[in-house]
Amino acid sequence: MDITQLVRICRAGVIKCVMLALLIIGGSLVLATPAAATPPAQPAIPGVPDVGRPNEVSGQQTEPTIDPYGNPVWPDRNGHKHGTVNLIFRSGWTLVVGVADGARIRTQPVTGTIVGLIPYGAYYWISCQTRGSDGYNWGYANHEGRYGWVRDDLWDVVYFTAPNAPPPRPIPWC
Repeated sequence: MDITQLVRICRAGVIKCVMLALLIIGGSLVLATPAAATPPAQPAIPGVPDVGRPNEVSGQQTEPTIDPYGNPVWPDRNGHKHGTVNLIFRSGWTLVVGVADGARIRTQPVTGTIVGLIPYGAYYWISCQTRGSDGYNWGYANHEGRYGWVRDDLWDVVYFTAPNAPPPRPIPWC
Protein backbone atom coordinates (compact mmCIF):
# COMPACT_ATOMS: atom_id res chain seq x y z
CA MET A 1 0.00 0.00 0.00
CA ASP A 2 1.40 3.41 -0.91
CA ILE A 3 0.89 6.77 0.82
CA THR A 4 -1.77 8.06 -1.62
CA GLN A 5 -4.02 5.07 -0.86
CA LEU A 6 -3.52 5.68 2.87
CA VAL A 7 -4.50 9.37 2.53
CA ARG A 8 -7.61 8.48 0.50
CA ILE A 9 -8.73 5.97 3.19
CA CYS A 10 -8.06 8.49 5.95
CA ARG A 11 -10.26 11.09 4.19
CA ALA A 12 -13.09 8.53 4.23
CA GLY A 13 -13.12 8.47 8.02
CA VAL A 14 -10.90 8.89 11.05
CA ILE A 15 -11.91 5.55 12.56
CA LYS A 16 -10.96 3.68 9.39
CA CYS A 17 -7.64 5.51 9.33
CA VAL A 18 -6.84 4.67 12.95
CA MET A 19 -7.82 1.03 12.43
CA LEU A 20 -5.66 0.81 9.31
CA ALA A 21 -2.69 2.37 11.10
CA LEU A 22 -3.03 -0.13 13.96
CA LEU A 23 -3.18 -3.03 11.50
CA ILE A 24 -0.10 -1.79 9.66
CA ILE A 25 1.86 -1.29 12.90
CA GLY A 26 0.74 -4.67 14.28
CA GLY A 27 1.69 -6.44 11.05
CA SER A 28 5.09 -4.75 11.07
CA LEU A 29 5.71 -5.94 14.61
CA VAL A 30 4.80 -9.51 13.70
CA LEU A 31 7.13 -9.43 10.71
CA ALA A 32 9.94 -7.88 12.77
CA THR A 33 9.73 -10.54 15.50
CA PRO A 34 12.40 -13.16 14.85
CA ALA A 35 11.23 -16.76 14.62
CA ALA A 36 12.13 -18.97 17.56
CA ALA A 37 15.31 -20.73 16.53
CA THR A 38 16.47 -24.06 17.88
CA PRO A 39 19.49 -23.34 20.04
CA PRO A 40 22.66 -25.04 18.85
CA ALA A 41 23.44 -28.32 20.57
CA GLN A 42 25.86 -27.98 23.43
CA PRO A 43 28.71 -30.47 23.45
CA ALA A 44 28.75 -33.23 26.02
CA ILE A 45 30.58 -32.16 29.18
CA PRO A 46 33.06 -34.56 30.79
CA GLY A 47 31.90 -35.65 34.24
CA VAL A 48 28.29 -34.54 33.62
CA PRO A 49 25.76 -37.08 32.27
CA ASP A 50 24.81 -36.25 28.68
CA VAL A 51 21.06 -36.19 29.36
CA GLY A 52 18.40 -33.81 28.14
CA ARG A 53 15.01 -32.39 29.04
CA PRO A 54 11.76 -33.81 27.58
CA ASN A 55 11.17 -30.82 25.23
CA GLU A 56 14.78 -30.53 24.13
CA VAL A 57 14.24 -32.37 20.84
CA SER A 58 11.61 -31.31 18.32
CA GLY A 59 11.05 -34.83 16.98
CA GLN A 60 12.05 -33.93 13.42
CA GLN A 61 15.64 -34.78 12.63
CA THR A 62 16.99 -32.00 10.39
CA GLU A 63 20.40 -33.48 9.62
CA PRO A 64 21.62 -37.04 9.19
CA THR A 65 23.54 -39.04 11.74
CA ILE A 66 27.04 -39.94 10.62
CA ASP A 67 27.57 -43.70 10.95
CA PRO A 68 30.92 -45.30 11.91
CA TYR A 69 31.95 -45.39 8.24
CA GLY A 70 31.23 -41.70 7.59
CA ASN A 71 27.92 -42.30 5.78
CA PRO A 72 24.83 -40.14 6.45
CA VAL A 73 21.92 -42.05 8.01
CA TRP A 74 18.34 -40.83 8.45
CA PRO A 75 15.85 -42.36 10.93
CA ASP A 76 14.00 -45.51 9.91
CA ARG A 77 10.35 -44.41 9.74
CA ASN A 78 9.17 -47.98 10.48
CA GLY A 79 11.06 -48.28 13.77
CA HIS A 80 11.56 -51.93 14.67
CA LYS A 81 8.64 -53.28 12.65
CA HIS A 82 8.75 -56.05 10.06
CA GLY A 83 11.64 -58.06 11.49
CA THR A 84 14.12 -55.20 11.94
CA VAL A 85 14.94 -56.38 15.47
CA ASN A 86 15.91 -59.83 14.22
CA LEU A 87 17.98 -58.30 11.44
CA ILE A 88 19.79 -56.03 13.91
CA PHE A 89 20.45 -58.95 16.26
CA ARG A 90 21.77 -61.17 13.47
CA SER A 91 23.96 -58.30 12.20
CA GLY A 92 26.03 -58.29 15.38
CA TRP A 93 24.44 -55.47 17.37
CA THR A 94 24.47 -55.82 21.18
CA LEU A 95 21.38 -55.24 23.33
CA VAL A 96 21.79 -52.55 25.99
CA VAL A 97 19.52 -50.83 28.51
CA GLY A 98 19.38 -47.12 29.35
CA VAL A 99 20.62 -46.29 32.87
CA ALA A 100 19.76 -42.57 32.78
CA ASP A 101 16.52 -40.80 31.90
CA GLY A 102 16.86 -38.70 28.76
CA ALA A 103 20.16 -40.04 27.39
CA ARG A 104 20.94 -37.93 24.34
CA ILE A 105 21.34 -39.51 20.91
CA ARG A 106 23.65 -37.34 18.81
CA THR A 107 24.52 -37.18 15.11
CA GLN A 108 28.21 -37.47 16.05
CA PRO A 109 30.04 -38.16 19.31
CA VAL A 110 30.52 -35.25 21.77
CA THR A 111 29.46 -32.26 19.64
CA GLY A 112 26.78 -33.69 17.32
CA THR A 113 23.24 -32.34 17.11
CA ILE A 114 20.82 -34.02 19.51
CA VAL A 115 18.32 -36.12 17.52
CA GLY A 116 16.56 -37.98 20.31
CA LEU A 117 16.35 -38.90 23.98
CA ILE A 118 16.29 -42.40 25.42
CA PRO A 119 14.29 -42.98 28.63
CA TYR A 120 15.57 -44.84 31.67
CA GLY A 121 15.09 -48.60 31.31
CA ALA A 122 14.61 -48.52 27.52
CA TYR A 123 16.24 -51.31 25.53
CA TYR A 124 18.17 -50.47 22.40
CA TRP A 125 21.09 -51.69 20.29
CA ILE A 126 24.77 -50.75 20.01
CA SER A 127 26.86 -51.88 17.03
CA CYS A 128 30.31 -50.53 17.86
CA GLN A 129 32.06 -47.95 19.99
CA THR A 130 34.64 -45.22 19.49
CA ARG A 131 36.66 -42.98 21.80
CA GLY A 132 35.35 -39.41 21.88
CA SER A 133 37.36 -36.22 22.32
CA ASP A 134 35.76 -35.88 25.79
CA GLY A 135 37.51 -39.05 27.03
CA TYR A 136 34.36 -41.23 26.99
CA ASN A 137 33.52 -44.12 24.70
CA TRP A 138 30.52 -43.49 22.45
CA GLY A 139 28.34 -46.28 21.07
CA TYR A 140 26.65 -46.18 17.68
CA ALA A 141 23.04 -46.90 18.66
CA ASN A 142 19.64 -47.74 17.22
CA HIS A 143 16.67 -46.86 19.41
CA GLU A 144 13.23 -47.38 17.84
CA GLY A 145 14.54 -46.74 14.33
CA ARG A 146 16.59 -43.64 15.24
CA TYR A 147 20.34 -43.97 14.78
CA GLY A 148 22.96 -41.97 16.61
CA TRP A 149 25.75 -41.87 19.15
CA VAL A 150 25.21 -42.36 22.90
CA ARG A 151 27.86 -41.96 25.60
CA ASP A 152 28.77 -45.27 27.28
CA ASP A 153 28.08 -44.15 30.85
CA LEU A 154 24.38 -43.96 29.92
CA TRP A 155 23.86 -47.65 29.02
CA ASP A 156 24.70 -51.11 30.28
CA VAL A 157 24.99 -54.31 28.27
CA VAL A 158 22.06 -56.68 28.88
CA TYR A 159 23.07 -60.04 30.37
CA PHE A 160 20.61 -62.91 30.10
CA THR A 161 20.66 -65.13 33.19
CA ALA A 162 18.64 -68.11 32.02
CA PRO A 163 20.44 -71.47 32.09
CA ASN A 164 22.59 -71.89 28.98
CA ALA A 165 21.89 -68.32 27.86
CA PRO A 166 24.58 -67.04 25.50
CA PRO A 167 26.90 -64.38 26.83
CA PRO A 168 26.43 -60.90 25.34
CA ARG A 169 28.53 -59.99 22.37
CA PRO A 170 31.43 -57.75 23.23
CA ILE A 171 30.95 -54.33 21.62
CA PRO A 172 33.69 -53.95 18.99
CA TRP A 173 35.58 -50.77 18.22
CA CYS A 174 34.41 -48.86 15.16
